[in-house]
Parts: sequence; structure tokens; C-alpha cells
Amino acid sequence: MWKDVGMGTWGIVLLILVTTWAYGSGWWYVRSRRRGHRLARVWRLGAFLAAVGSLLLAFLPPMTTYEERSFFVHMVQHEVFIEVAPSFFWLAHPVPFLLWGLPVRWRRWITARLLAPDRRRTWHAFSAPKVIVPLYLTTVTLWHVPAAYDAALVWPPLHAAEHLSLLITATAFWWLVTGAAPRLHPRAGYRLPIVYVVAAYVHNEVLGVGLTLIRHPIYTFYERVVPPWNLSPVTDQSLGGAVMWIPGEFIYAATLMALLMRLLEEKEPYRGTYESYPLPSQAADPPDLGRRL
Repeated sequence: MWKDVGMGTWGIVLLILVTTWAYGSGWWYVRSRRRGHRLARVWRLGAFLAAVGSLLLAFLPPMTTYEERSFFVHMVQHEVFIEVAPSFFWLAHPVPFLLWGLPVRWRRWITARLLAPDRRRTWHAFSAPKVIVPLYLTTVTLWHVPAAYDAALVWPPLHAAEHLSLLITATAFWWLVTGAAPRLHPRAGYRLPIVYVVAAYVHNEVLGVGLTLIRHPIYTFYERVVPPWNLSPVTDQSLGGAVMWIPGEFIYAATLMALLMRLLEEKEPYRGTYESYPLPSQAADPPDLGRRL
């Protein structure tokens, strides 16, 4: 099981562990400062650990042992990539803590390049909601088209591209929904994020229910492999669709409820303002950064 884990996977694991160390260092640095507990809350650290923990489970055995033999297991992995890990990641408010966790020289080098005018224009263009939301929904749809899905299982580089594109577009989508830093556009309050989540909710339901109810295998790859637990291809496909449908809908529904509650708590209509990327180099003390986020 473990001997089949490749060097690329171990490289991903190392990157995840280094990122966790940087976040933890930054979180502790901020929390140890005056009023730092207002930003570096314990539940944010817990959310980050949930994000990285779910990613480790998705990239390591036994998940990777069965993903190419079971559609059900593969869909559990996809749910981690498109919903679980990205949502918890942004709830952890990661960017400020990651930057504060880096050595001073690295932090200054990164912030200087992120603040460069040409790069800011690029980030601004590609981070627009009208780009991110359709791109996310289209990416999820295309990778579940039988021809693309089967091809990814046959060709490992395409399989890696599938997972990477799902993770990147989902991370961008949940960044819009949570409103976490960096904020490159005027904040839209809670109304627009509600629209984004409703669109993803409907999309996920159509895809999940369809895969659950289809009574013949549409992914021919699984007809040529030995399935785990003696599952038939149709049963395996139905279980995979159910994973997308029920747990996936729960995550979107919980997010929608949280956004609606925050919307109802607003005392007056939100007037969006442009907020630039608040960086450690712009704040004398980490809690000051927290108040600007």
C-alpha cells in the first residue's frame, strides 16, 4: 500500500507539512501579541488543521489505493478537493498567518512582488467573480464527462491535472464565498456569495442525483478493473453519486444558512468598498492587520 506512493506524492505531503508549520508559526506569533487573540482564534487554527488533514487523507493510502478501482472512493477524494479542504482553508484566514510565519526576508520578498502594479492588475482580472464562478462549475462538470474522466484514469499526468484543476478552481470559489483576505475587489456583502453558493448547490445536486439514479455504468474504466468490496459498477457509481449529492449538499446548505444568518444580522444594506491586500509589511503590529482584514 505505502510502497506504491510516488515521489510526487511525498513532495505534496512535504509542501503541506511546511505550509502547516508556517501557518502555525504565524498564528502563534499573532496570538502572542497585544490583542492578537482577536484575530488568532483557536477555531481558525482548528479549521486550518481540518483542511490540511483532509488533504493528507486524500493524497495518501488507503484513499489512493482504491481511487482507481472505485468510483465511490474517487468521489470522496473529489469532495475533499472541491468542498472540504478549500472551505476550511479559507475559514482559517490563512494569508496573514502564513505571511507572518515566514522569515522576514521571505515575507518582504513575497509582499513586494504581490504589490507590484502589473501583478495586481493580473490578479484583479483573473479573480473577478464572473471568471471564477463559471470556471469552477465548468471544471467540475467537464471532469465528470465520461470521456474525460476515463482518460484521466488511464493517463496519470492527466489525472494529476484533473485533481490540480479541481483544487485550484474550488479554492478560488470558496475564497469568493468566505470573503477572506486578500480582498482584490469591492466587498459584496452577503448577497452575492449567497448567489454563488445557490448556483453551486443546484449544480452539485443535478450532477449527484444524476449519477446516483443512472442504472447503467457510464464510466467504462471501472468495468475493466477488480472492484473493492465486491461492488458492481452500477452500485459503485450510485454510491459515488450519493457522496456528491448528500454530503456535498450538506456543505453547501450549511454555508448558505450561515450566509443568510449574517445577512439577516446586518443593520443596514452593505455598501461595498474597495479593500487592497493588507500585508504584514503595512502593519506595525499583527492585530492592526487583523482590524484591516
